[in-house]
Amino acid sequence: MLKKSMVIALLFGVVTIGLAAGLRSQSDIAPAAVNKTPFSEYGLKEAGPTQAPPMDPALDASWTPQSKVAANSASQYNGYGYQKSIATDTSGNVHFVWYDYRTSPTAVHYRRWDAGTSTWDSLRTVASTGSYQYSPAVAVTPDMNIHVTWYYQYTIYYARSTNQGATWTWDTLYNTGSYYQYYPSIAARPNGNNVHIVWRGRNSSAPTYYQVRHIESTNSGATWGSVTTLSTNTADYCYDASCDVHNNNPG
Repeated sequence: MLKKSMVIALLFGVVTIGLAAGLRSQSDIAPAAVNKTPFSEYGLKEAGPTQAPPMDPALDASWTPQSKVAANSASQYNGYGYQKSIATDTSGNVHFVWYDYRTSPTAVHYRRWDAGTSTWDSLRTVASTGSYQYSPAVAVTPDMNIHVTWYYQYTIYYARSTNQGATWTWDTLYNTGSYYQYYPSIAARPNGNNVHIVWRGRNSSAPTYYQVRHIESTNSGATWGSVTTLSTNTADYCYDASCDVHNNNPG
């Protein structure tokens, strides 16, 4: 049986999702172009006809019908790439976060696709901060804790669920008081409980130009270390950052 993967499609403000066991058949792919120059011109001996390598049969698949993850009469601002995020865990469950205007101010919402039942759990609001919430990002550690980060104005926020999204605790992760912070990215170590968050923002040390900053938790979000600045050019702008974690390296 082919392993299924989750694929997100965003259509007209309504979040939809589909299942795919792969991509396309080898027969759909044109043969690779072959250099027709004689091998002898390069001082080489021709070994025989050149063929495209066979495609992994696990990529041969069809698509299931799309299904709605979220639909609300209020505008859903999911059409922009920085405003929703998806992650999977070691059990094959899929975790999806986004923000929309079903509440005012905006809030980050969450749903989980249960791999065991092939159904979506109920929609939940990650945090009620009393302020707008933008650009959520999600990651899952091997202990099955779910980690979400987002921003608003001067603050980077963080929330964690230890029960597969049923309930959440949240806190302010970084606040400068008067300098804007933008677009956090989050990643979890595949074989450990380290969580990394990077973003761009200003502070008193770099009040004019945005710099890339980083913070890490080594205990699955229970506590966090100090914020460090990754960028070194403080005389120019740094823009949106993204992070990932190597399988064998905690940093």
